[in-house]
Amino acid sequence: MNQLQTNVNDIKSVAKILKKELAAMSFELSHSSALNLASKSLGFKNYQTYKGLLDNNLEEKKSIGSRPFSEVKKEVEKKKLEKYPRIYDNFIKLGHIQEYSIYIKLEDEFNYFLLFEIKNSYTGRVFFSPKYNSFSLFVYPNIQSPINDYVYNLDSLNGKENRLEYFGIIKHLNNKSWITRELLNDLMDLMEKIIGDRKILTDISDKYSNEELEQLYKDRKNI
Repeated sequence: MNQLQTNVNDIKSVAKILKKELAAMSFELSHSSALNLASKSLGFKNYQTYKGLLDNNLEEKKSIGSRPFSEVKKEVEKKKLEKYPRIYDNFIKLGHIQEYSIYIKLEDEFNYFLLFEIKNSYTGRVFFSPKYNSFSLFVYPNIQSPINDYVYNLDSLNGKENRLEYFGIIKHLNNKSWITRELLNDLMDLMEKIIGDRKILTDISDKYSNEELEQLYKDRKNI
């Protein structure tokens, strides 16, 4: 199927069916999360990206047609930065591997650890910490300028990091006042990768002592 031939009404219909089918399996999903899943099934990163690729007449089933893709991409990027300004000055970038960016985070003035983020994430707010076996969503004191993170520890899953177990996390976060569909989508993207890559990321994290991370952090901060 050509992605651009699909319209917003089609996606909404698929999302409704998806939500209904998951509910029958005892998995409650918000409509926005269902829209993201439906969009991903067609090859889009999320519903926001899908919607951004269509013109202002989506409801009339017009495709992007006359608008250059580069123009639409700039508009989507501008909206993203307005809602989720970059926060990477809170970390020090160590490098990257495969589809992840790797950062060093300083906590409590002496504790250093690694955070992994999906490259080109929409919000820049969702990370995985192998050291603490947890997801970190940087949302406090607010989405615009977060300094602190909301941590969801995975120890309760007893090593069962799979799609069904992760639905429980999504359900839990759906009740939070600060959650957005973009945050959930970034988290779902990261969850999908962690299922297969958790050991690789843990091995990378275990390679560094706190002292080594401290030195790397200080060296790169002074560059």
